[in-house]
Amino acid sequence: MSFRWIGIATLLIAPCLCVAEELPSFTLPSAVSLSTSSSSSDAQSATIGLQLMLPRNFWIAGSVDSAKEKTDDFESNTTGGSVAIGTDPLAEYGIEAGIDGFGVDNQYRVREARIRGVLAPDFIFELENPGIEIGLEYRVGRFSFANSPNIIFNAAEVELETRTVHVDVTWNAGRHWTFRAYAERTSLPSAFSDLNRPLAPLFIPESAISTAVSWPDDEGGGTIGYSRGRFGVRVGLSQRHSAVSGAISALHSAGIDCRLTHRLLIGIRGAVSRSLDDTSLDPIQTAGLDLSLQF
Repeated sequence: MSFRWIGIATLLIAPCLCVAEELPSFTLPSAVSLSTSSSSSDAQSATIGLQLMLPRNFWIAGSVDSAKEKTDDFESNTTGGSVAIGTDPLAEYGIEAGIDGFGVDNQYRVREARIRGVLAPDFIFELENPGIEIGLEYRVGRFSFANSPNIIFNAAEVELETRTVHVDVTWNAGRHWTFRAYAERTSLPSAFSDLNRPLAPLFIPESAISTAVSWPDDEGGGTIGYSRGRFGVRVGLSQRHSAVSGAISALHSAGIDCRLTHRLLIGIRGAVSRSLDDTSLDPIQTAGLDLSLQF
């Protein structure tokens, strides 16, 4: 008799299990993007990116970029790229890892590995989450450059290591407003200061020296965004401090986003960078265009 009831229960439960397995799940769209920018400092850049959504909203993304800058008859062409993988961004907890790199051929190269964790629990301090998301990122970078052996560095290829901790908090206030604040701190070896010596350009490429001298040791800022329907607007402010030169700069940015069709998005952005410690320097103005096609 007991086997009969087990058989009946199996017949009743099995269809429910099948229905549960066949329930549709929300899948985020993949996207290919193109970004270009130009600045008053005679610098242009372009980036092509691709993000593929995998089963269960796991994702993998990659990009390649190129930039050209000319300063005082000195022209540099920088190329770079990145690759990253991550878990479901809609889950309460997420993690991603990636590798970024850029540099000038035969002069210097920057490679940076990063890991990032995101926390967006349903409840915070026993209260419902009002739309708060917290991110913590740790990066390890390697700055390498060509060098003619000298009293500063005795190797033909010098490699210096950087370590960065980044924290950001995002608040999605209701359906339309988004507030975000971030701060990061970088620790640099003392050898970075050695690149600021008067005779360093005789042995080390100027592009490598410029990159090292302007490397920030701390940075912070925030953005405010508002979106409704097809349109969105965002404004931001950030400040950074260079470890070696001591230069302090502020960046004011603004952007407008528009969804032209169900799959095509366009964004226009602008930014102004100002020196806070040397008012004699002219501000640098940058304008950019972003296109994204979802599929």
